[in-house]
Amino acid sequence: MREFLTVDRVANQIRLRRSTYAGTFLLVEGSSDKTFYERFVDKLGCELVITAGKPSSKQRAINILEILEKSNFQGVLAIVDADFDRQQNTPVTSPNLLLTDTHDLETMLIQSPALEKVVSEFGSEEKITQLNRNIREVLTSVGVA
Repeated sequence: MREFLTVDRVANQIRLRRSTYAGTFLLVEGSSDKTFYERFVDKLGCELVITAGKPSSKQRAINILEILEKSNFQGVLAIVDADFDRQQNTPVTSPNLLLTDTHDLETMLIQSPALEKVVSEFGSEEKITQLNRNIREVLTSVGVA
């Protein structure tokens, strides 16, 4: 249902929410992004808003941010996947628009120390040993191919 809301409507919902909420609004692309980022924010001071929908959740987040910035709305940030923006030299159009450090959240996980924790918790020790290689190297080589 959320995907049918226009960017203008979502921006207006955030504006209306401002009358009862003084914190920051953090625009994220989808529910998995919300789950990830809510671990790092003060839930009393920051409300995460999912921008999922067509044509792309990323573009919707950027459009909602632009609408709010044009009306001088204070206290809004957007975090979107970098995707191929750096390779294509796509400029970041706002100081309130943040890109992931790598292509997306999944590749950020591969680059972080959290990967070992996830693998040790959910992976099969026997299968990992059979790889005879570092799991990060395996994932990186598969992703490049």
